[in-house]
Amino acid sequence: MRNIIIGFCFAMALVGIIVIKTDHRHDTANAAPVDDGVIAQYRAECTSGGASANCAVLRAGVVAQTIQAIQDLADLHDSEAQQQALAALAVDEPQLQLFAAQLLRSTANRDTAAAALPLLLGPHPALQHAAAEMMANGDTPQREIAERWKQGHPKTTRNPHDVMPAIPAVAAKFTAYPNAERYAPGDGPQSIGWRTPDALDKVVAVYAKTGKPIDAKAWKSAPASPMEADMKELQALALEFQKTHDMKLMQRIQELTQKVQTGVKTQAATGGNSTTVSARKLPQGEAGKTFVGFVVEGDVSNPIRAVAIYREESIKMTVIEMVWDGSKYPVW
Repeated sequence: MRNIIIGFCFAMALVGIIVIKTDHRHDTANAAPVDDGVIAQYRAECTSGGASANCAVLRAGVVAQTIQAIQDLADLHDSEAQQQALAALAVDEPQLQLFAAQLLRSTANRDTAAAALPLLLGPHPALQHAAAEMMANGDTPQREIAERWKQGHPKTTRNPHDVMPAIPAVAAKFTAYPNAERYAPGDGPQSIGWRTPDALDKVVAVYAKTGKPIDAKAWKSAPASPMEADMKELQALALEFQKTHDMKLMQRIQELTQKVQTGVKTQAATGGNSTTVSARKLPQGEAGKTFVGFVVEGDVSNPIRAVAIYREESIKMTVIEMVWDGSKYPVW
């Protein structure tokens, strides 16, 4: 029996030690253990009341060797690689978590999806992406959530240490739900998501006081592109001006021209996609059946700001998505 010990030292304490045990059923001669000397040096310099300037380098060394040790097992088709990757998801080291999630992607199941959920709900977009890819790849209860995350994040950083951008200013115009936490799958170019364990009815009661109800049919049938409507009006006024030379039309023509120019810039920033409220698709499956919406600015036929509320029972959370028209407020 051979032990390959993989250790991690964080802050002032040793948080996790993963012990890989293999026997002679597999050829483990090439599965290199993490250097005990590196771990000992890291402990000495980084966990005794202070951190030396060399800590970052030592930590990176432990991380790199840990990843290599697990990869060695994976290359040997040792089943322990999957177990160690699963354990690594819980270790607070973004580079290691990213590697583990990517390694587990091809064998995603209910257990790995549950272990990766904190990454999807955490602050690092690259880890959210890796978790979403894993969950969407298998028959997991969180598959719909993963697909929703992917829908709202067509592009994302690859650096596992990067964090989510600051909350956009428009979010302050919405009523904040008490103690709600951020919910990245509810984010999009013109939406920001929040989650709470509170019951759906309790959340709905709060937002019912802030706006007018909007059902799923009205949400989906709202204008697809306000810029298109502005362009049609602009064309009609230009034709009328050519016929009448009525200078009273000029002010409206100038206003519409500016709005169209702003709309063009907004579309360019979002890859040409529409940013109206209805462009934020409603959730599918069981979550979609629980949808309740409210328009908090504009009207039901043309919402400018709205709230989408639904229950994600697979994670025991009620979701609040604050959605806005990207031609009225900046996308992010």
